[in-house]
This record gives sequence, C-alpha cells and structure tokens, in this order.
Amino acid sequence: MIAVVFIGNIEYCPYFGNYKLLLEKEGADYDLFYWNRMGLDNVHPDNYYCFRYPIEITRDIRKKIISFYKYRLWLKQNLRRKRYDKYIVLDTLSGFLISSELKRGKYIYEIRDYSYEKFLIYRYIEKKLIAKSYTTFISSPGFKAFLPSEDYMIFHNIAHSDQEDFLSEDRNHRESDVIILVWAGTIRYYETQLKIIRQLKNDERFRIYYHGDGYDLKRLNDICRKEKIKNVFFTGRYDESEKIDLMRKADMILNAYDIDIGEEVRYALSNRFYDALMLGLPQIVEKDSYKCKIVRKYDLGIVMDDNLKKNIIESADRFRDAKFRIKCRRFYDLCRKENVHSLEKIRSFLNLSIEN
Repeated sequence: MIAVVFIGNIEYCPYFGNYKLLLEKEGADYDLFYWNRMGLDNVHPDNYYCFRYPIEITRDIRKKIISFYKYRLWLKQNLRRKRYDKYIVLDTLSGFLISSELKRGKYIYEIRDYSYEKFLIYRYIEKKLIAKSYTTFISSPGFKAFLPSEDYMIFHNIAHSDQEDFLSEDRNHRESDVIILVWAGTIRYYETQLKIIRQLKNDERFRIYYHGDGYDLKRLNDICRKEKIKNVFFTGRYDESEKIDLMRKADMILNAYDIDIGEEVRYALSNRFYDALMLGLPQIVEKDSYKCKIVRKYDLGIVMDDNLKKNIIESADRFRDAKFRIKCRRFYDLCRKENVHSLEKIRSFLNLSIEN
C-alpha cells in the first residue's frame, strides 16, 4: 500500500500526473493525501484524502506555523489508519512533517524548491531523509548548491503527455501590433513586477495581464490606480484548467522574481518556465539566477534590466520566428528525455518488494 503526500492543492502539482499515470498503469494500491489550502471545490476519487483548511494569504510566520501544525496532526492520524509500506513525498516540507512515519517503509523524496534550509534542524532532517530515500528527485540542477552532496535524479516540473502540439502554432500572423505580456499564478515578487509595470506603463504597444491572486495583487493594483496606468490588467483567480489558454494569448511570459529574496528563487526552474517552453513563448526572467543562466545559454527569452522596453521591441520579431520555437522544442524535449529515466526509477519503486 502506497501513501502519496503533498502539502498543497493537488491541482497545482503538475508533476503528480507522472506518478498518477504510472500508479494506475501498474495497478498500484495507493492513497493520496493533500492540503486544500485554497478552498477549492473540485471532485476527486475516493482514495484522495483532503485536509480542508484554507490558509489566508499572509506573511505572519505564527499563523503559518499553526496551520502547518494542524496539517501535520491530520496527516499523521490518517497515515496511521492503514499500513503503508511505501511513500511518495511530493515536496520537501511534507517529508519534514512526517519524517517519523517514513521510517516505517521505503519512500521517494521530491525536492521542488528551497524552503526552510536556513534552519539547522530542518537541514539535519532533510539530509537524513535524502540519505535513506529510495531515490531523491530534484526539479532543478541548481538545487545542488544548497543540498547535501548526494546522488540526485532530475525530474522536471512537466507532465508526461503530448502537449507539445502547442509549439506548432504560427505566431507570425497577428491581429494587432500590441505586445501582450502575461503572468499566470500567485501574484508576488512586488519589486520586480513594479519595475516591469513602470517601464512599460501607458505605452500603447504593450498590454500586461496578471492572472491570479496573491500577496501583492492589491498593492500592485493600487499603484496602477494611483498612477493611472491603463495598460495593466488584473483578472483575479482562475481555474488551473484555464491556465494554458490564458498563457497562449501572450507574446511573452512574465517569469521574473525578486532575486534579493535569496535562495528561495535563486536556484529554481518554475512551472511557468516549462509552460513558456511548451507554448514556444519567450520569457522574461530575473538576473543572477539559475533560471537566468539557462535562458541566456539557450536563448529562451529576455533577462530583466532597466532597458526592458528596448529589449522587448528589438527581440519581438526574432521570438515570433519558427527558429525560436524550434529552440524551445529542443530544450523541452531534453527535459522530457531526462524525465524518462526518472519515470523508470519510479516504476522500479512501485514494483519493489518491501523485503528488498
């Protein structure tokens, strides 16, 4: 019996699709435990167990600790109702919360971001979990900068499906000369978003769309109203199934973070990084990050600086060319090929005899 654990809404865990595909193909008996932090009302199978406790958007660490503690209690109570001999832990923090349960069986450990590694106790437990795991997957080679020296497998944040069809779209035929920039996801990284908005504000050649909600939605919206910025639009929360269609309307994907935050953003390759690749769209990223390194190396977009407007205009035609879409396809295919090896590792885990 396998327990799959995730610390957020499973709808926002695209790589779970890879596990789901294999679990069902191999006929594995599994339960999924996840935290419905956004209060979504989606219908799932009977083996999906949901902790319904919406968490407010806040930076108050005390409120977060209380919420995580409640989730931990719920999770441990449910895990002890059945005898699970295998675990698939889809994020670092879940592993920390149920580290005592993981001693009871074999497990796969997923590291998808930098979380609380600045705390000694967290690093200590994380190191033990990595060392004792059947395998530990990381979604970005950049994570090796802060993780223990161990063997890791790369498992990119993409679902194993045939979605590359989006890449075949011809973007040379446009109904308008307006360049559309899109952010889809939790609205944060205020300083960088504000720089982008102010560099492009009220220029009729640009429209900026922010789809989603988050910490900085109200602040950015208030700034736009105060400064009478007319070419920036906030559309609010969307269903995850709508995300690709929202992004397909873009000419460029906004994917720039506040690098001053530190390790939290410095080493990751975000979901929208892969979304941009899949759609054959250029992305705008922050400087001095692993994401920046990849975008520069493979010419996948623009690095954010004080000449953003000029850089966008000078690059617009090049990014609409079929040659650019080919670059995206090549890198996306490279990621998928790396995922094939990871999928084989998961298959071996599912068929592993617990006596081994």
